[in-house]
Amino acid sequence: MKINVLDYFEETKNLYPQKIALIDRDTQLTFEQMWDMALNISSNLIPLLSRQTQPQVIAVFLPKSHQALLSFFGILMSGNIYMPLDVKSPMERTKAILQNIKPALIISSDEYAAELQETYLDFSALLSSPSKTQTNYQNLISTDPAYIINTSGSTGVPKGVIVSHRNIIDYLTFFKTEPLILPTNKNIIGSQSPFYFDNSVLDIYSMLFFGSTLVLISEDSFSFPKYLYEIIKKYSIDFIFWVPTALKTLSQIQEKLEISKILFAGEAMSPILLKKLQELFPCSTFANLYGPTEITVDCSYYLVNREFGENEMVPIGKACKNSSILLLDEENRVSNRGEICIRGEGVSLGYYNDPQKTSEVFIQNPTHNLYRDIIYKTGDLGYYNDLGELIITGRKDSQIKHNGYRIELGEIEHALLGLDGLDEFCIIYQDEIILATSNENISKADVFKHLKNKIPKYMFPTKVFYTPIPLNRNGKIDRKAVLHQYRQEEK
Repeated sequence: MKINVLDYFEETKNLYPQKIALIDRDTQLTFEQMWDMALNISSNLIPLLSRQTQPQVIAVFLPKSHQALLSFFGILMSGNIYMPLDVKSPMERTKAILQNIKPALIISSDEYAAELQETYLDFSALLSSPSKTQTNYQNLISTDPAYIINTSGSTGVPKGVIVSHRNIIDYLTFFKTEPLILPTNKNIIGSQSPFYFDNSVLDIYSMLFFGSTLVLISEDSFSFPKYLYEIIKKYSIDFIFWVPTALKTLSQIQEKLEISKILFAGEAMSPILLKKLQELFPCSTFANLYGPTEITVDCSYYLVNREFGENEMVPIGKACKNSSILLLDEENRVSNRGEICIRGEGVSLGYYNDPQKTSEVFIQNPTHNLYRDIIYKTGDLGYYNDLGELIITGRKDSQIKHNGYRIELGEIEHALLGLDGLDEFCIIYQDEIILATSNENISKADVFKHLKNKIPKYMFPTKVFYTPIPLNRNGKIDRKAVLHQYRQEEK
């Protein structure tokens, strides 16, 4: 009985010890090498941690690399929880995360010491041979946490989503029920997502669970079709799980490539882009996956089996095995249209050190009160079409998905507070992030300068819309009216 992700790693290491597991720009590692290096990290970490009854959080401030992955595995092997941090994120945001989570340790390197400005453990030192080997993962149970991924928060402080070993095992087990999209030990996966984005979970754990080879593709590669082609060709990458924005670059490659499985998630897929990809890769299996971080990456999927008109929406399909989807109306009744709510073993443990926010969206199933039955309220709205396929129509609140990132518009507004001259304003979204303000002296350059050290660049408004800011009857900014004004101006 496997109850820990390291059980799968050990089994795969024993089956394929000399198989190449991981490739990045300058390193190739076999499964046995990864295991041994993670064992060193675990052995060097355990003496540094005080004995506690529950696993402790260890942050990893390293770029997407084999060093970061080995840190994750070493932390898991020591029986603790890893938390990826974005080395490119403004330090104000990183410090907010560290203040909220208060990790026991941080793993980094001298290269990032100036940016981090925190006490850290040097990754290279953790790789050194220990006086004795030590692990603690055997003492965990399946409901113990494995990782924390921080998502955008409306108050300006990102929320730390806690995902358990059982959550991960359930997610990867689902793929065994769908052979058309199942990663195998024959597949070479091209990893696009950064590790602080939950799409990377499928990449990482397909390697550990199924023996796939994982190739880490650098972020800058997705700006240059020729470079991306060379990487795919060089390593014979044949399985990808990317956001549609990254697939746009793939669609610009005219040379022949053999990619057997093309999965996408994180944002809406354009039917025009999908059609182009299908023409370029006629033998590929395409699948649209959906799910927020809080339910362990994905809870629904759609195997593309037909063509779509330019104005159609690509469905997110049906619930994954061992997940259940409820559409609840405003009275919390099950309906054919409403807020998407998720049941199942994929539902995470909630938000770290934040029982209030957890209780707001991880709730008892409102359709009954006979036993504990926790659902996650996603805030996404959807309906079932005539074919029984689930379609997303938008957000219940002001949360958006842009270029694969889930973003709270409120976090951008929070970061803009204090910009001189910016009094009446709000953030709206219409295919891009837009700052609406009544002050015509505010320029995009002013906005960028103010936000430089506050939020990541992918959250920056790309346009400033000058307009009077209307208020509703409660005296609050009427964002719907502002968005309507913007749409009228764009016509």
